[in-house]
Amino acid sequence: MSRRTIIYRGSIKSCNYRCSYCPFSKHPASAREMERDRAQWFSFVRRVAETGGQSETGAVLVAPYGEALIHPWYWEGLAELSALPWIDAAGAQTNLSFPEELPERFAAFGGAVKKLRLWATFHPEMTDAAAFADRCRALIRRGVTVCAGAVGAPGAAEVLRELRRLLPEECYFWINRMDGMKRTYTEEEKQVFSELDPYFYRELLCHPADPAQCAGRLMAEGDGRLRACNISPVQKERWRHPVSAEGAGRIPAGVTDAMSKPIESKQLLLPAVCNRKRCSCYLAYGGRENLVNQLLFGPYPVFRIPRRPKAVFLDIVGTLLLERPDRGGESERIGVPGCEGENARARLPGQESERIGVPGCEGENARAGQSGRYKEPDEELVTGLRVLRAQGVPLFLATTLPYREAAKRCQRIWHLFSGGVFSGGAQICMTADEANGRDGTENRSFFYELEEEILLALERRKADGYRILKYRNAGRLYKITLCRAARRPWSAGEAEEICGDLLLGYRARYLIEGHCLQIISDRADKAAGVRMICSWLGISPNEAFAAGDSPEDFGMCALCGYHDSVSER
Repeated sequence: MSRRTIIYRGSIKSCNYRCSYCPFSKHPASAREMERDRAQWFSFVRRVAETGGQSETGAVLVAPYGEALIHPWYWEGLAELSALPWIDAAGAQTNLSFPEELPERFAAFGGAVKKLRLWATFHPEMTDAAAFADRCRALIRRGVTVCAGAVGAPGAAEVLRELRRLLPEECYFWINRMDGMKRTYTEEEKQVFSELDPYFYRELLCHPADPAQCAGRLMAEGDGRLRACNISPVQKERWRHPVSAEGAGRIPAGVTDAMSKPIESKQLLLPAVCNRKRCSCYLAYGGRENLVNQLLFGPYPVFRIPRRPKAVFLDIVGTLLLERPDRGGESERIGVPGCEGENARARLPGQESERIGVPGCEGENARAGQSGRYKEPDEELVTGLRVLRAQGVPLFLATTLPYREAAKRCQRIWHLFSGGVFSGGAQICMTADEANGRDGTENRSFFYELEEEILLALERRKADGYRILKYRNAGRLYKITLCRAARRPWSAGEAEEICGDLLLGYRARYLIEGHCLQIISDRADKAAGVRMICSWLGISPNEAFAAGDSPEDFGMCALCGYHDSVSER
């Protein structure tokens, strides 16, 4: 996972807009409140500057109660944050009503425009679609990354359609669910808003709260209070900062710095505290550490800026299929029936397989023991994959499972994928995908082969409680598995004793997956397979997204420019 995201919410509770539905439009700000907010903000900025690297802070989003960017000090602070080498992104939620000269202040204070992120909200009571779109276009021309959107009020469909038409195509247009309707959206309304925002479906889902997914974020109030997110309870710890001599001049006389007592930076790494039953808004569910957020919105998803990979590669067991918390122990059986050969139902042209007839040889990482130990992908992720595919992004699996077992494990979503990297990289295939605009693409496949002498040497040895399983394509060997009962996982010492000397002089390597000891070509791994498929697509791996959770995924994730480094957690 990427570094920590901090959401900052200062004490300002006023806005220059007068929207009828917003309480902050009714609160006049006093000069003292403004000075307090200014002091707290600069104190926060200093705290990040002095300890952000140690606490692995990578992004800061200002999510104010009112409108922050009409005040010059926020631009100055965002500039300082964006100039920090360990900060990847800094930005704010805003109505874009700030004076046009204020972004110049950001540049004047050395702000890195490429790191600036603005989450812009359209308020039809206060501005029209053309004026709002013009502001977005002007910022994008400056190099600022902008997303724009509005509340999905049933009566606002036409003006929202107009705004989407006027915005630059590359600007993501989001729709928030409207609260307080006292009814659900009609099917027609859902369709309208889903056409405007392909990820609107996420607003309609129930997102059960899960504090385990919130370790990578923190919300800091101006007075030092801490939360996991905007709707979670206040934690008992406070985030305080010493007033440095350099910054003291910015804090007006008589204003107490809310972050005046130093704490160790490690105290910022607090476990998330939550008593909510569900994450009911985007700041809550959109900032969680899960695959769908990383896949759709990148390493800092709270900014609501979609990633746009040109291909996606996903590990299966432990990534797409998560372990059920109520399952434990290994199965007495040797895995799951039907995983002993390649998929006869989806066999590629020219592909053959040697049907061994030994059930259950190939649990990926054989961590599974039995297939029922792993959950199906949730509906949010499945729908996200469908959306990506509809947008023309080819999806691939990258797994140590053989082709047939991968098809079986992923039966529900198999049709969304265009092949992938199988058997730890020993088999690579890509299928034609006319529905995604790649109608000129032909079925392609490649196998990294093994020397037959390795198999002969293994067969000459006396097997000690394991079966030798052979995988072939067109009669040529590409993988050998030494499989034994799931209750007897291979140890590193046992694997080395059998394969260490045996493989010397051959282009082969072995990997341990629980009760399965796999032998494949030393040229075969997931990274090599990803590189090959990217070359078939005519793209760079740097333009692809990859996610995985095991050492076999390290190289693949490092290769791809976009990745969810689950394996780094």
